[in-house]
Amino acid sequence: MDDEYTRTTVALVAGIPPGRVLTYGRVAAEVAERLAADGGAPRGGPRQAAHVLRVHGPSLPWWRVVSVEGRVACRDPEAARAALRAEGVPFAADGERVAVADALWQPGG
Repeated sequence: MDDEYTRTTVALVAGIPPGRVLTYGRVAAEVAERLAADGGAPRGGPRQAAHVLRVHGPSLPWWRVVSVEGRVACRDPEAARAALRAEGVPFAADGERVAVADALWQPGG
């Protein structure tokens, strides 16, 4: 991805507050909106957002980005779930998935 897309994605993910999550799709949609608002072309999608996290993850709260079903989609799901639990993120009854409806962060809102 280009530098502008990467910078915008990194800034968004860095701003997710503790105890909240975004889905990969919401990251992609928000990044597209921000790029368009700045006069750029909206671009990217959930896979591109995941790629940015793979590259820049160690410097970001990567555990706060989950799939739309609330699954942690990373190399170390146990560490992600532990970090989310430590922040008080609510989980579904199965204890494996985040209760996205309860934990979803609304950027700017």
